[in-house]
Amino acid sequence: MTAQVPEEIIYEGMQLRLHCEPALPMRHARLLKRSVAEAAASCRHFWDSSCSRRYVGRWLVQRSEVFLLEITGLYQLHPGPPLFADWLNTVLRIPTGRQVTRAHGGFGSKYSTEFFAQVTQGRITETWNEFNEEPDEDYPALDSASLAAREDCHMSGLNEVVEQSYEQAKVGQWDQVLAFWGGSPVLLNRCSRYRKPGSSWTFLHQAAYFGNLEACKLLISKGASVKALAHDGRSAAEVADDRGHSDLASLLRNACDSEDELWNAAVDPDVLPSSRQWEAAQKTTALTDLYVSYSASLVRIPKGTTHYVDAFGRVLMGFHGTYNPPCGMDGESMLRTSP
Repeated sequence: MTAQVPEEIIYEGMQLRLHCEPALPMRHARLLKRSVAEAAASCRHFWDSSCSRRYVGRWLVQRSEVFLLEITGLYQLHPGPPLFADWLNTVLRIPTGRQVTRAHGGFGSKYSTEFFAQVTQGRITETWNEFNEEPDEDYPALDSASLAAREDCHMSGLNEVVEQSYEQAKVGQWDQVLAFWGGSPVLLNRCSRYRKPGSSWTFLHQAAYFGNLEACKLLISKGASVKALAHDGRSAAEVADDRGHSDLASLLRNACDSEDELWNAAVDPDVLPSSRQWEAAQKTTALTDLYVSYSASLVRIPKGTTHYVDAFGRVLMGFHGTYNPPCGMDGESMLRTSP
């Protein structure tokens, strides 16, 4: 068998190659099979002997949890949030050094340094490095210190991408910005908290300026503060008003009613915001583990758990961190109609 095309993986912020074939969740509702024509169009390696599996997966490891992001080729992942890989019980092999031997079959080539991660039900439980020759300074092993250093470098690069997206938003290129966000939840999360140095304008201010309702709702769902003021003292709602987008301004003011000391969004862009707009409750189910801000704490909503969101997609959180249903101080449901 010919040497195989590697999978792609973003490991704690680092773009790397994955020299193994993690199993796909064949019975999952979001895993769909493409026609041969569609598969060939989505994956340039589809007909190659170097891709005998006929697909290439893209994976994410964040906070020691593994997610499936995308698949090209024979299969596709139905649009939605990253899919927590709770079906995975395997070892991930990630080359981090130079190639020292070449094999013409499978993933048999050897590298000077290789990083391994044991995955149990979708979570990294153990990591180690293997050396096929003496490591050198150009290809260091991955340990906690080098992971942190590489993540700092990655974040610097990510900040540049966020700033580039902001410049697009600033000139009204919202189709491009929204398309970029659709393919990169990590970028969207960081854009939701971004403030332009000097003007203190946010992406929400820019979306309000251009009257882009879709962008406003998306940013608010990820934790963009509706109360944030620019250097000139204006909120996003006031910017919308000044531009003649009165309906959008009203919607933004309505969203603002949910922000106070207990329901403020966290500074961490990976933590979701909560809301107290219980009258707008919409029932939903967590497709992956959710981490939601409430007061000064973090509430975890496990995958598959019923919870409720408001009209902006923010998780409805009752007192004491209750969510199914959100409850008042005395334990009573805050929903107009109890579930």
